[in-house]
Amino acid sequence: MKFLSVKLGAILIGLIIFGYVGCSRGPRYWTKADYDPDIYRRDESFCQQQGKRGANKSLDAKEIYRECMYALGYFRTKGKWAGVKVGEVWRHYFSNGDYLAYYDAWSIIPLPKDVFTVWVRWNLRSKRFMREFVREHGNKFENLSYIKQSVEVNCLENKIRSLSMATYDNEGILILSSYSPWKLSLSIPKLESDSLCKKVCK
Repeated sequence: MKFLSVKLGAILIGLIIFGYVGCSRGPRYWTKADYDPDIYRRDESFCQQQGKRGANKSLDAKEIYRECMYALGYFRTKGKWAGVKVGEVWRHYFSNGDYLAYYDAWSIIPLPKDVFTVWVRWNLRSKRFMREFVREHGNKFENLSYIKQSVEVNCLENKIRSLSMATYDNEGILILSSYSPWKLSLSIPKLESDSLCKKVCK
């Protein structure tokens, strides 16, 4: 938890130093459902069944349902499920008590020397963590809901780095964005970076 707090704190400090406050209300698709109603009903039914199966194994049915919906490409805004931009396919690759991490399977771009770029998304889930975050970084983040990040993955060297990052509130409106490539660093086994490398480099 301490390591994650330091990590996200460093990320936001970088955003504050190099980023800018988002002035537009952002793409419309973040605030409306952009999917076929029949497909949505099918997906929701599937995720509800997954939750029921999990509940039979003493797991939290609501949590399984939420993660299933996220994995199929939906997210919550204003208390309702909304569709993501056409052409994005978010797949779950890591989770802990503070966030759920997804990568956009359709955004993976191969580069020379077994290097790839990919978009990732962290859906924040810990209210306590967010209260601490706002206290440290200011009220502009009081409605922070998720972070999107462009990431470079070097499969040969098992290294990863952030290229750019943007933070959004619970209505999908941009709060702060930054383009500031980090240095490549080794992915750490059993942590978020290692999970992403395994998905992208498979």
